[in-house]
Amino acid sequence: MTSVQEWIKRLFPYKSIFYRLTDFENPMMQDNHDKSEICISIEKENKSRQYCSLTFDQLTILYEYCPVYQRCLYESIPYNAPVKTYVDFEYYVNKNLDIQNHHIGLQCCLRTMFHLLNDTDIYLNTMEINDDTFSLKQFLVLEASTSEKISYHFIHANPSVLFDNISSLKVFMKIFIHFLLFSIIKHKCQSFDVVSNKSQYTIPELIEILSQHVDVLRKQCSSCYFPIPNISISDAAHILVKNKLNEWKLAVDVNVYGKNQQFRLFNCINYGQNNPLTPCESFSFNRENEYSSSQLLYSSMISLNHNQHVPIISFKNNQFNCETSDYERRKNCDMINRLNDYLKEMLVSDLCERSVNILNRIKSDSTPARNCFSQNLFDPTVDKYTMFVHDIIKADPSHRGTILSCRRGDYNRNILFFNIGGNYRYCPKINTHHKRNTVAIMINTENNLYSIRCKDKECDNTVIIWKPIS
Repeated sequence: MTSVQEWIKRLFPYKSIFYRLTDFENPMMQDNHDKSEICISIEKENKSRQYCSLTFDQLTILYEYCPVYQRCLYESIPYNAPVKTYVDFEYYVNKNLDIQNHHIGLQCCLRTMFHLLNDTDIYLNTMEINDDTFSLKQFLVLEASTSEKISYHFIHANPSVLFDNISSLKVFMKIFIHFLLFSIIKHKCQSFDVVSNKSQYTIPELIEILSQHVDVLRKQCSSCYFPIPNISISDAAHILVKNKLNEWKLAVDVNVYGKNQQFRLFNCINYGQNNPLTPCESFSFNRENEYSSSQLLYSSMISLNHNQHVPIISFKNNQFNCETSDYERRKNCDMINRLNDYLKEMLVSDLCERSVNILNRIKSDSTPARNCFSQNLFDPTVDKYTMFVHDIIKADPSHRGTILSCRRGDYNRNILFFNIGGNYRYCPKINTHHKRNTVAIMINTENNLYSIRCKDKECDNTVIIWKPIS
């Protein structure tokens, strides 16, 4: 059986296939590199990846020859290039048996996203109840659902705006999620009346509060509506779902907006599966027109856009900015004011005794935010273990520390690395504190273990001793 790698070598013998992304990126950075080429990621049997650059025309040729069941292909999204808005929406069916209509949560996300990315006042007089015509003129919905898992990708295929990089898009997505959850909490009716102790919440806090009321919200609040037309509180509550561990989480995956992000391509599969990502029949893209397979492929690609006049949104100096040379399109940038107002008013973090606006914690330039603590403020798992680490580094008054950053392991995503600053310099090897070393506290979230690792070179702490988290 011919593999996708063999098809590439046969069709484009001069093309190189790389085993590491870093090896691939070096030639991509050269001045003579063809800027029209797209970085394609190929999934292998052991879940590892290989990389190749193709023009869009070459990619369509590959599609013609390579059958669907061999296409384990992903778009490797450039970190510092303009991108379309994209969303990964998924949950397990057997953990969410109470959801009878699997389109509700997706439809709510589409309508809210359309509202936030457009000057929607011009549509309000013509929008009918439950009419998604306008949002589906812009958004392409792809589906790879099975009997076990609901899985949608939706992409701003005909974009009204772009984001200057994934980092800016990530901030927008956090606002999108926060807006949905906070709008649910602040509504009051006969069935739902939660007393708020404060006016500002983090996303994990909102999830924790709402998780106690999901059943009531879905069944009793169908007549309670958002400030956005055609979205009920009942609909919005479907964005909260249970994971494999029966824990409440978001149906929207907020972890797909990082460096080296790879997003499955249209009409492709995950290795070993047989559920290609195809257009969702219930949410037809721009149904007034017909699209060929190659046109849908082009529209679905995150880093490709043929319209050079689309406004570009950036996040700099702690606020969103809109850049466009087209006067007619500037009116769509009014949505920027709504985003900035909401960002300043609502998004505050209370983690680690710090009541600091999240604006101060988000990287405002185009560099990856790998060591920025804010990148995990909206990760419930990180939030869960932050207070445990906080208790360790604050226990000794003479050696109090602070959390400088937190990130997941590159190879083992179940490992959290909390880098510690301040006066906490404990070394397990000498059973006391050094004078000048730095320390990392590692958390194994899968086995609920922790380890304190001294970074002093003389200690040579290469052996990690794990202890249970009580």
